[in-house]
Amino acid sequence: MQVVALFEFSHYIPLDGAFTDTVAGAPVAIKASDLSIVTLGPGIRLVICDRIDFGLGTAFAVTGHHWADDLYRVEFRWRY
Repeated sequence: MQVVALFEFSHYIPLDGAFTDTVAGAPVAIKASDLSIVTLGPGIRLVICDRIDFGLGTAFAVTGHHWADDLYRVEFRWRY
């Protein structure tokens, strides 16, 4: 068995569309492609054998615009 520490970085740029930003105060229409969404977070993976592993990962919002404040993921992988 192996225990693997990891660090995840995700960067999203929406390609099209628009939305109304009400967080900054007065509602303002913003083009979605002008946004940059960044998340960072640590994680850990337990490798049981060459076919089975479990993982726990987190993602914390770094930028003002984000999908969610905090994300927590639990994964099970079975490769066949």
